[in-house]
Amino acid sequence: MSKDIIFMQCGHTANATTKNDDGNEIPCCVLCCSRNDLASKTVVTPPDITGRKARCSYCYLTVNSDFDLAFFECRPDHEFDCYYCGCRGWD
Repeated sequence: MSKDIIFMQCGHTANATTKNDDGNEIPCCVLCCSRNDLASKTVVTPPDITGRKARCSYCYLTVNSDFDLAFFECRPDHEFDCYYCGCRGWD
């Protein structure tokens, strides 16, 4: 895992920042921020994803799980983790 990747309790890698009550920027998950408070809580020790596969949520392209994948979500209770491969563009 890259040292600059931050893993969130919601299961995603951090993909945005927000401001806490003190006005300081903290990492968060833009995908989950409106759904739960886990979107701004980081995990100190990320799960072991060795040997796991991740599948694109749209086109189902399957690759080795990696915290560096775009919008990566670790889903240990499912057969596959998920991510976005860029198949529908980036804007």
